[in-house]
Amino acid sequence: MLSSRGPLLRRRTATGAALALAVATTGLISGLISGCDADDLLGLPTPEPDEPDADDRLADELAAQVAAARALAQRLPEGAGFVTAHDAHLQALGASRAVVPASPSATVAPSTATVPELRAVEAELQRALADAAVRAEHPGLARTLASINAGVAQLLAVAR
Repeated sequence: MLSSRGPLLRRRTATGAALALAVATTGLISGLISGCDADDLLGLPTPEPDEPDADDRLADELAAQVAAARALAQRLPEGAGFVTAHDAHLQALGASRAVVPASPSATVAPSTATVPELRAVEAELQRALADAAVRAEHPGLARTLASINAGVAQLLAVAR
């Protein structure tokens, strides 16, 4: 049964709405293609940059510990294997240039550091890595930390 008032939506109104939608969609798509953010085009507030999450902080903390262990290993001729491994560990952790040594292959003159001291620092690093692998929220980070932990364990097993 039809209403006596006529159609609810006039053809002119429907056509105008469809045209407005087409123009808005075209503007949005061309803005996205040109590199504009959809939020900018729609007038939405720009979100603040992401704050580091727990995994980011964990990775940064471990990168600092790896860099410290590397610095000690670099002071001993027996630490060459640890230095090479820790360079790869730092890269896997995405350590910033501030943490990663400028010249990983540069040799530092031997100092009063001892092999037992190096073993103790590496053992502490291994414990920290094992703990962090359990605490990591992202599975990829947990696997990376477990892998680094295994590498340190292997080096400790053969270090004299």
